[in-house]
Amino acid sequence: MQIVRFIVLIFFGTLFAITLYIYLDRISMPYNSQGRYFDGHVVYKDYAANLYGVISLIFGLLSGGLVWELIKHK
Repeated sequence: MQIVRFIVLIFFGTLFAITLYIYLDRISMPYNSQGRYFDGHVVYKDYAANLYGVISLIFGLLSGGLVWELIKHK
């Protein structure tokens, strides 16, 4: 059962790192007054960055909880 928790921890930790990277990348974009950024191919909207932040927070809390669980049961 310990190995399953470890695999799930790696999965959630990876998702946390990916969404945190996207969040930090998106909040640093120079949005216009309408809250949009166009990079030549894609239009990014500023409210989407907040969604990535919330998703990153959720995966971070899940990862932290699993780390706590693994430490507590050792």
